[in-house]
Amino acid sequence: NEKTLGHSASRSSNISKAGSPTSVNAPIGFSRTSVTPSNQDICRICHCEGDEDSPLITPCHCTGSLRFVHQACLQQWIKSSDTRCCELCKFEFIMETKLKPLRKWEKLQMTASERRKIMCSVTFHVIAITCVVWSLYVLIDRTAEEIKQ
Repeated sequence: NEKTLGHSASRSSNISKAGSPTSVNAPIGFSRTSVTPSNQDICRICHCEGDEDSPLITPCHCTGSLRFVHQACLQQWIKSSDTRCCELCKFEFIMETKLKPLRKWEKLQMTASERRKIMCSVTFHVIAITCVVWSLYVLIDRTAEEIKQ
């Protein structure tokens, strides 16, 4: 996934996860805080200080030193934890999903057996849909002929 944690009054940045066709924007309405590096202001996820390239932000209601997080760290945490709220203050992040352009999609790594199973499934479904459409055509055609007679 490509996720952006942005705020209404600030620019947002992106990170991406290979192969995923969506991007997500979140949370909206809280101010981004760019922090001058100091010994006490560190990211609660990676425990590193903020800098110009990756400033510390405050995306939720947490206070104290736990309010600071790097945008990229938070995005990775949201991806890996599969949750949309802060684990401490339970603030629900507002997520917006966007489809990645098709040219940025990546091929899945599959074994020959997995490819064969997918092709068999697709073939079966195409044949089944063709049979249903043909059956409906024959049924409608016969009904129309009976009505004419």
